[in-house]
Amino acid sequence: MNRENKAQAGILETDTPEQAREKLRGAVAAVGDHPEWVESHLNPLVGLAPERELADDRREAFAAWRQFLEALAEQRPLVLVLEDLQWADDGLLDFVDHLVDWAGDVALLVVATARPELLARRPGWGGGKANAVTISLSSLTDEETAELVHALLERSVLPAEAQAMVLARAGGNPLYAEEFARLLRERGAIDDVAMPESVQGIIAARLDLLTAEAKGLVQAAAVLGKVFWLGAVAAVSGRERWNVEQELHDLERRELLRRERRGSVEGETEYAFRHLLVRDVAYGQIPRGERAGKHQAAAAWIESLGRPEDHAEMLAHHYVNALELSRAAGLEDADLSESARAALRIAGDRALALNTWAAAADLFTHAVSLWPEDDRDRPELLLSYGSALQQIGDGRAGDVLSEAREGLVELDELERAARADAALSRFWWDRGQRDRSFGFRDRALALVVERSPSPDKLFVLNQTASSFAIARRGRRRDPYRGGGARHGRAARARRASRLGSELSRYSPFADRRSPRELRPGARARACGLDQLTGGGAALQQPRLRRARQGGRAARRRAPRRGATHGPEIRG
Repeated sequence: MNRENKAQAGILETDTPEQAREKLRGAVAAVGDHPEWVESHLNPLVGLAPERELADDRREAFAAWRQFLEALAEQRPLVLVLEDLQWADDGLLDFVDHLVDWAGDVALLVVATARPELLARRPGWGGGKANAVTISLSSLTDEETAELVHALLERSVLPAEAQAMVLARAGGNPLYAEEFARLLRERGAIDDVAMPESVQGIIAARLDLLTAEAKGLVQAAAVLGKVFWLGAVAAVSGRERWNVEQELHDLERRELLRRERRGSVEGETEYAFRHLLVRDVAYGQIPRGERAGKHQAAAAWIESLGRPEDHAEMLAHHYVNALELSRAAGLEDADLSESARAALRIAGDRALALNTWAAAADLFTHAVSLWPEDDRDRPELLLSYGSALQQIGDGRAGDVLSEAREGLVELDELERAARADAALSRFWWDRGQRDRSFGFRDRALALVVERSPSPDKLFVLNQTASSFAIARRGRRRDPYRGGGARHGRAARARRASRLGSELSRYSPFADRRSPRELRPGARARACGLDQLTGGGAALQQPRLRRARQGGRAARRRAPRRGATHGPEIRG
């Protein structure tokens, strides 16, 4: 969704953060309902740092992204095309599922292509939706394969031996038939011995027909990925720009590449491989000893574009590959290691902002493995790493968060340490260790209760209020139960309500820029705890009565903003 949203907003890879933010704001202006809220959730999607801390709930982000697409579809019919979804991560698949399920009555068509492997991951993909259709394409028959080859070669008849070979080896695969036709055009004739068995073999045979200079450019482009730019190929290959442009034009005529009508980098012509397999085969032909230098050159060119947050994943890919290839050759480069871990951390932070927790955990895992033990930034990295692990239910989160907490305390970063404690409280609660959870909760609260409002204090108060709301501790252990069961429930509700009132004063949901529909939800999260504490005397408190009313209002209005579950909209 990154490229689609940037293209819609007119954001170029070379735009400064200020230019990109201004263009996004202009695109979001079409959203009539709460454009600031929508913009805040689109920021990380197009590679901009969020202007405020976002909720770690992807449902809210999905609702904002969906509302943006609905607004575009209200202006004119909108077609969203997503190719090769079998390679998509779970976050994108979940969003597409959400979009099709929740999109309103607008002219929006979503076309997604995927290989059958997608159904191994999502057996029910596309099922159960009244407005979704799945079309399964079978392999080509021999007659259809022959018809395709004849059309590509502009011949009505092929030699019998050649036609028999292609039909036997294509196996109904249209890509094989296409590449066979192109190879036949370039060679003029193919005998049985020279006929490759696989699509990859045919592509390799076509690349071998190129001159050394042209083949080197294809390999340089393969380092950059399926999509690449003229200047990037010149930088990776070390050749003059004018010479590269002429060679790429020849490769386009050979149908190995295609030139895009619009580029995403100002002043640069953008190209793409006709098929990802062409890129893969070309990359596989690069001598391993040359790959590290090419990846470093690619990273240097990408860094020259600016906006490292937007390009962090590409930078991490190139620097990590360069580092691993250098180490395999027995070389160690401290600067390369530093660049790799910095890019991994930025990419992990971006994945965390997008609530793609599994991807964030993978990126942070690699970053931590490269990070020096005595570096001052390591505890902060561990806190992010632990948060990602916790979101995916990984048991390593406890040890990582504990190590982060110890390091933050040593650095006197007490609010950040409190955040780690609050996360640890949730970690142990999820594992049924209530007393241990309450210990971390109380320690987190003690560290922030006297401090000024901040995102970390908000996080701790939010976790603490929720903990007080749902905890039903035994009589002997409940310090608020002195006046009997009703008094104990009321005391817990009062304390949670006080915490929640403070939380709601500077909650992002209480921000005047946020949707009004969610404000009652924030108040309900902060104060509407009667449903969870068991009622009793607590129900008689005017604040809780107001919270119940707010909760009911939120329950009616908030689902369109993604808040479909949870105590924040209980009434």
